Amino acid sequence: MPIKKGALTVFVNVDLSRVRVTEFQQRYPEQVERYTEILDEHPDDHLGLILLKPSSDGYFEILDGHHRYLAYVMMGRQRVLAVIIDERHIDDPRREDPGFVEGVCAELAAQAGDDVRRASLGDLSAEAERGAAQIAAVNRVVADWAVMRENERSYIRTNDPELAAALDALKTFTAFNK
Repeated sequence: MPIKKGALTVFVNVDLSRVRVTEFQQRYPEQVERYTEILDEHPDDHLGLILLKPSSDGYFEILDGHHRYLAYVMMGRQRVLAVIIDERHIDDPRREDPGFVEGVCAELAAQAGDDVRRASLGDLSAEAERGAAQIAAVNRVVADWAVMRENERSYIRTNDPELAAALDALKTFTAFNK
């Protein structure tokens, strides 16, 4: 998902009650399970950032990070670190006014339930940079894990078609595959 040039971004600690899932596609329970294990092992830490955009109803829609969001909900967490990407003011001539940009960022942070952490993309805090590094590390682990899982599936399909059929049937009953 490309982020348009000139989009305002705000780094926040979002109240999960302000986040809505609007995109329904297949999710991978194994990925969510791994994230819940990480959160369980590190109860005071975050998985990294999720990407959100403001919606017309005053909530935020998930652009990226659906599996992390599900893990946070399943573990009973109340907040998640996020970057809000706001493309509504790209062509607004008031963007040249730092007060306007700060006002929009403060409004988004307040809407997210966070009045402490704010930053624009051009001025990310060290904490946001650490969050980005954490996401990159988690994404590398998830990518490696996904390759490993695909290798396992390929091996099972080749060597045990009966087990493969049973696993495929099991997937159709999983709530995450909607």
